[in-house]
Amino acid sequence: MRKFFKLSLAAAILLPLASCNDDSNKNSYTTGVAISAYNLVTAVDDASVKPAVGLSGYNVTLKHEDQKNSVQIKSGNVVLPDGGSISFTTKPMAVNVSTVAVDDENRALIKFTSENPSESGAEVSQLNGMITQSGYYPGSAEVKGYDLLFPSSTKHYSILDYVLNEKWRVRTFWRDVTFMGSTITTGSKMPGPYTNNKFRYRIYMKTTNGALTGKADVIFYNAKFAEKVPEMTIVIRDLDVKFSNSGYTVSGTDIIPDMVSDGGELTPTPPFIFNNFTFTVVGDLTQATASYEVAGKYNGQFQGSSIVK
Repeated sequence: MRKFFKLSLAAAILLPLASCNDDSNKNSYTTGVAISAYNLVTAVDDASVKPAVGLSGYNVTLKHEDQKNSVQIKSGNVVLPDGGSISFTTKPMAVNVSTVAVDDENRALIKFTSENPSESGAEVSQLNGMITQSGYYPGSAEVKGYDLLFPSSTKHYSILDYVLNEKWRVRTFWRDVTFMGSTITTGSKMPGPYTNNKFRYRIYMKTTNGALTGKADVIFYNAKFAEKVPEMTIVIRDLDVKFSNSGYTVSGTDIIPDMVSDGGELTPTPPFIFNNFTFTVVGDLTQATASYEVAGKYNGQFQGSSIVK
């Protein structure tokens, strides 16, 4: 269940981060955090243009002054589909500050929007964003070789959706992200559909020198396909990652999964072969759907998100 708490910027953000207090105004605070992100850049008016994907950094400055909260964003180089790259700095933008309950833990959520926040560099418009710690974490099972990767030292994610120079739409995402929602499993030998709301899907994109390779592994936590089937942790590896104007898709066919033991070891398990698997992420790249077939026996359908908003 989601619970929302209104609070000051200092309580939600400034305390966890390095911050400074303006001695002339004890109610004024400023703090900054650097957040890595991958940009999916698509053409606003030409669907035939191939998207560009590249790693960038966003320097986020948050300020509380005179009872007002604001955020200012400075980008690193954003690689464009035409081969160029540009950067920008926004004006300070008003923010809505709260915390949300994620796995019984309160985490910061800062939302902001601006139609034209440009200050310098490329023109920025139609910006909708979140700086948040409210991403889902994987399940508690240990899986060797898959350390949890955060985009910032403070476990904040930057979820941005904006337009550059009226030509390019930019959406940010991270390469290690966990989705949670509702999974419904059906099968010819099942008495009826089985619903699992504990199921978590971790998308772990592979990289070389920071660049995405076009491959990803998917880790299933709390996997349970039917009432009488035991709960499992499963890894399927080397799936294809394809980017489009809509978002991205992770998919594969005839994949032999690895079952994860209590000690985190992975064991190939051919009897549970995934005949097909498709995981699609769209919108602001926090919303996902999935469908798959396991061993010609179970059909899974998933819908969920990677953060609590």
